[in-house]
Amino acid sequence: MKNGIALIQILIFSAILSMLGLFFLSTSKNHIKLAQLTNDRTSAFVELYGQQNALFYELLTQEKELTGLNYQGKRLNFHGEVTELSNSVKIMLNDLSSLINLRYPNKEILKALLVTKGLSKAEAQQLVDNLSDYQDIDNLTRFGGIEVPPSNLVKRDGPIIYEAELLFLGYSVDVFNTLSANANIYSRGSFNPLNASEELLVSLYGTEIKEVIVELRKKENLSKSEFLKLTGIEEDDEVFVFPSNDLKVTFMSSFGELNLHVTKIVRFNPYVQGREKPIEILSVKE
Repeated sequence: MKNGIALIQILIFSAILSMLGLFFLSTSKNHIKLAQLTNDRTSAFVELYGQQNALFYELLTQEKELTGLNYQGKRLNFHGEVTELSNSVKIMLNDLSSLINLRYPNKEILKALLVTKGLSKAEAQQLVDNLSDYQDIDNLTRFGGIEVPPSNLVKRDGPIIYEAELLFLGYSVDVFNTLSANANIYSRGSFNPLNASEELLVSLYGTEIKEVIVELRKKENLSKSEFLKLTGIEEDDEVFVFPSNDLKVTFMSSFGELNLHVTKIVRFNPYVQGREKPIEILSVKE
């Protein structure tokens, strides 16, 4: 009887030890994996920031062409086409002058993009008016009546701070996602159609002209006169064909099992004086 009880105690004790051993083994594996991910993250950031510093120096000091610039044997573009800088880092550059400025939007360009998304002209005009009324400092609508913000939303009476504010102004998630790719709050100056997205080009000029622009963007030494002649686009106070010094720079870095995605809005000031910053980081998203 005593031997049986002792045997049972030994078996129970062995089972407990086995369970503890499995627990410690599982915990150790998790700690090793976590440590590896931490090392991968550090390595990915080191590689990313090394590439960033070299790239930013070139963007600040090298003279740009209409369609991009040459960098370390590669051709960089300003219309969002991904370029591989190394085995672990890729980048995507977007000229901010080719995006719609949500704070001071060109209403016709914004309306054209909304109509392309399937909205009627009246619906698109209403969304454009909502955005304008939300930001302006008066209490009158576009037609002179008293402003009533959508869904009883309080008016900002100033430039929007977050693009997500559009969701409270009647913009659907689908339309918001389109605007996230084609608009921003940091653009300034005239619109540059050369580096606009294909979706925005179609909404403004139609499929045929869009195809012409897409082909012209592949030319390394494209001249402005050639671009204007072949597209029929005319420059004015609202349209100017040349890349700006403001860029949306997206880095994609991978190392081991880790993938990093960092987007920065950067303003380059190559002719600064005094205490002005040659490179300003306006926004960072990870």
